[in-house]
Amino acid sequence: MYTIIVGGGKVGLSLVNQLNNKDHEITLIEKNRLLCKHISENTGDSLKLLINGDGTSPGAMTDCEAEQADVVVATTGSDPENLSVCQLAYYHFNVPKTIALVNNPQNEKIFKQLGGVVHTLSVTKIISDLIQEDITVNGIIELIPINSQVDIMELVVNKNFTSDGLMIKELGLPENTIILSIIRGNKIIKPTIKEPISIHDRLVLAVKREHKATVKDFFLNPQKYWEKFTNTPSSLLRKQD
Repeated sequence: MYTIIVGGGKVGLSLVNQLNNKDHEITLIEKNRLLCKHISENTGDSLKLLINGDGTSPGAMTDCEAEQADVVVATTGSDPENLSVCQLAYYHFNVPKTIALVNNPQNEKIFKQLGGVVHTLSVTKIISDLIQEDITVNGIIELIPINSQVDIMELVVNKNFTSDGLMIKELGLPENTIILSIIRGNKIIKPTIKEPISIHDRLVLAVKREHKATVKDFFLNPQKYWEKFTNTPSSLLRKQD
């Protein structure tokens, strides 16, 4: 599969690392010359091409033979740029799958209305899942790795996990697990230890890789870990309907 990634920031580079050695030929387009130099020195043979150019330019797309691409992913920090990249790839180079990172969730509807964007993403990771067509299991999504030892994962708090209003400090999370953010409806919350957790909350967590399996099991089968990890009696757990 030939994948073109526009934007060589943290998201773009993480995606390169994620897709490397998965039968992908990857071209990266980045317009910052110094960043391109850094990428060139640190990506080894991961890239088919590294182009110092503007992904919204037909010239840059022509240089990387976009007409042969299976997917184009726009991961810049600018929503207008990401939209332009996808529209150019889709309408002018007939790329069948385009994926745009939406930095401002309010722009997602506009992207879909204007066309040219097959998938929009307001959470970083899922780019890799869409390309690989992975399936999310039990509401748990594995996101992009931070480094070789730490991963990001997202999960939805289901009705079996806990009673409404239980605070983060009462969860007794497994070792080396941090809740980075809580997505509640359309709100993004920066959590404190006193933040209550509600049913249907989406939690984004940083997890040490060696504890990832435990964390998954903790949220899928909380009764198994409750007495070990938390100071809150297991009677507070919400019972299955």
